[in-house]
Amino acid sequence: MDISCDSIYGSWYTQTIGSRMIALKQSLSVFLQFMHRDFFTRRKKIMDNIVNYGLIYPIVFAIESAYFQGRANFSTPNPTLNTVLFAGNIVLVLMLFTYKQNIELLFDLEDKRFIDYQIIMLNPVFVIIERIFFTALYTFTIALPYYPMGGLILQNYIDLSHTNWLQLITLLFAGSLCLSAYHLLAAVVLQRPADIGALWSRVNGALLAFGGFWVPLWAIKKYSSVLGTLAYLNPCLYLTEGVKGAITGSSDYVPFWICLPMLFAFSGLFTALCWWQFRRRTDCL
Repeated sequence: MDISCDSIYGSWYTQTIGSRMIALKQSLSVFLQFMHRDFFTRRKKIMDNIVNYGLIYPIVFAIESAYFQGRANFSTPNPTLNTVLFAGNIVLVLMLFTYKQNIELLFDLEDKRFIDYQIIMLNPVFVIIERIFFTALYTFTIALPYYPMGGLILQNYIDLSHTNWLQLITLLFAGSLCLSAYHLLAAVVLQRPADIGALWSRVNGALLAFGGFWVPLWAIKKYSSVLGTLAYLNPCLYLTEGVKGAITGSSDYVPFWICLPMLFAFSGLFTALCWWQFRRRTDCL
């Protein structure tokens, strides 16, 4: 039976207030069941992912960036600059993990079509939100040990003494949410798995290169005003700049009160675009 998105939403909005509350409670119940289902299907890999992304990655990045790269670039030991080099690497961790989790939708749309069952059970927009939110929470949990582990391994090379931990944790969640929404959008925009290579070479690579992974915003603006201006359109920039500012306490980076709203704004934009493209691709069946 062909069910259009308009008929789904039209019938929902014409209900009485009481029945709407009942429907909302039912939707919330199904939403939480889907969250539980996602946790259940991934539970066996949680510890592996914590070890890989939360322990091994920070150790590798700390040694590579704060120890080797820091010693190669600076003639005298500089823990602050070592810390900055290490801090920006978090964007790669979040980028890789959110991609790994949310690209599954592309393969599902190609073949398995489990999404068909989900959008019958739950309002389709809530299905999209659930997937984004679950991946964001999962990624956030994986990323939490990143900086403490790096600081523990290289205490003399990474300086976390000026860290505003509340700001840092908030930015990690906002960054996880933003990149989760972005990669779910990518999953519904790509037409086939063969397009994944183009996603990384044409889009994700540029987001990393001009998003503070290697070069901070002040350096980009110093040598190219055009690229410095365009960098403000890069969501990764607000994650790396915010994190570096929260860790060092320096005013050289985009301030927290700008980075956090921008990450949430990009999250909302990517979610809306994801929903729009999802409707076009599936017509809500």
